Amino acid sequence: MKHLSGFKFYDQKLVDKNMVIIADVTGDAHLRGIELQTVSGIMSMIRSLIKEHGAKRAVIDSITAICDGLGTDQKRRDFVLELGFQLSYLGCTTIMVSEIPPQTFVYSVFGVEEFVSDGIILLTEFERKANLIRTLQVVKMRGVNHSRTKQVLEITKDGIKLLPMFEE
Repeated sequence: MKHLSGFKFYDQKLVDKNMVIIADVTGDAHLRGIELQTVSGIMSMIRSLIKEHGAKRAVIDSITAICDGLGTDQKRRDFVLELGFQLSYLGCTTIMVSEIPPQTFVYSVFGVEEFVSDGIILLTEFERKANLIRTLQVVKMRGVNHSRTKQVLEITKDGIKLLPMFEE
């Protein structure tokens, strides 16, 4: 919250009115006595938060961190698949943040996220003249025509600005 307050698009009134809720899944699960080392425990926590607040949109930051606690690759895959089904059933549009190693040509850590997802937005960076340049590229957006062109991404006080990667 402290980091967000410096941006013009941040509106504390929305937080005060519970129209924007930032939940700490680990802390909330502990208070509710929910076990986060199981697929059913994490799903229970996410479902209850979405239902309790009537959420139509959610951001899970990060799916990679949540899955790390599950132990095996099979449990991680099961969780991601179940999460996709449950969120669809709940009618909640969700952005899942997933970390991938830099300079790799993969879109997910566990190999299942991109199949469950309706869209993939890839945020990367590259070095040019000793500067790191952030980029955004829509890799997949199911059912919608979209550009796959990589754009330069600038984070400003006013929000995010996308600029062409190369000018003619």
